[in-house]
Amino acid sequence: MIVRQFLRDHLLGERQAALLSQGSIIANSAREAMHDPNLDLGRMMRAFAEQLRARVIIVDMQGLVLADAYDELTGHALAHPALPRSLRGKIEVLERQSPDGQSTLYALTPIFREQRGEGDPVPLPGWRVQIGVAFIASNLDDVYASLDLMERRLVVSSAVVALIAAAMGLWMASSITAPLMALTQVAGRMSDREHVATIQPSGDQEVYELGLAFNQMSDRIQALERARMRFISDASHEMRAPLAAMRALVDPLVGDPTIGVDKRQEFLLDLASEIDRLSSLVADLLQLVRLDSRIALVREPCDMANLTRRVVSSLSALARARRVDVTTNIPPELTCVGDAAALHRAIFNIVDNAIKFADHAVHIALSSNAEGLLLSVVDDGPGIPLAAKARIFERFFRVDESRTRSTGGSGLGLAIAYEVMQAHGGHIRVETAHGHGATFLLSLPSPEASQTV
Repeated sequence: MIVRQFLRDHLLGERQAALLSQGSIIANSAREAMHDPNLDLGRMMRAFAEQLRARVIIVDMQGLVLADAYDELTGHALAHPALPRSLRGKIEVLERQSPDGQSTLYALTPIFREQRGEGDPVPLPGWRVQIGVAFIASNLDDVYASLDLMERRLVVSSAVVALIAAAMGLWMASSITAPLMALTQVAGRMSDREHVATIQPSGDQEVYELGLAFNQMSDRIQALERARMRFISDASHEMRAPLAAMRALVDPLVGDPTIGVDKRQEFLLDLASEIDRLSSLVADLLQLVRLDSRIALVREPCDMANLTRRVVSSLSALARARRVDVTTNIPPELTCVGDAAALHRAIFNIVDNAIKFADHAVHIALSSNAEGLLLSVVDDGPGIPLAAKARIFERFFRVDESRTRSTGGSGLGLAIAYEVMQAHGGHIRVETAHGHGATFLLSLPSPEASQTV
């Protein structure tokens, strides 16, 4: 309806402008013909009517028809509601509808002549006298026929555009929803614990990238699940050994009352050793759980030099027992920002590992640069085989299973050190050549950079 009204107003506006323009021309021509008896006013109006395809009538100031292009009203009075206003000098344009439904546009233009002084060929300024009205009646059937045609074409065009848009919408919706539905189905299977679930990425760029991201997430979930299962298996295996040893030590104590005091004391010492081993394993597992759950570490200034000296002091008895010479190059003070307890545990694990695997010597050095702090722990032990180097920080991984068990290690010390350094925004790496010792390098960001970690 709004579009039709706009088109109607536009077409009628054009017709009104055309009639007003022609009305002015007809009024000027009629003025000349009314002043010059040699000009045929009726013939002139018929020519205009043929040109405009409209009815043209000239009326005098009494409302009598001087000329009618249809020769029906000449000499008769013209009755029209807009005529009185036009006889008072007003231009009138209006549309009227006949009882049979036909619409006609009427344009009434006053006819003036200039008042001249006697013997003066120049009109006197402002002296105009109205001598009649030029009356034009134009049938609007063609206008409304054009309007109906345009409306029908608009409806058809709109329908075609709507169909095309609907088809394109369905196609686009299908191209988007099909990959999303496939993604939803695969996600549903994953929720049913089917962890090996990926999709074939398809669709537009955004949906395609979503599919790639989903596959990456699925791969990570699968890797985490494998690591979880391996961790549970390894943890169960590690805990089974001390528990079995404890059971083997307790059974004779309970079932054989003839065991001597010395033998009983030996069993109890061995039992205490296994309990310590199990306690250490549980403590390591709890530490890893804490790091994995991303429990917020304490962020406070701590003296890495003092932490390192404390670790060396606490492990001095182990070094003497293994006849390992521990040398250090530690400045009086070097400050970083972090969790002192966690950092102490990481340093302890690295130095403890170095002492247990060294042949004769371990050297510990702490330094700083523009990027942060660097701690190096060097031993002269057998080194790490190249094949094992990539896995050295994995949980429960042991380079030499039999030797590591004999040292009492749980296989979690290096993994804990790795997680602690990662949580502090630092790094840990190992440089080694098989048979030529190992160097562990721990780096921490500067105190300023640590505040943003």
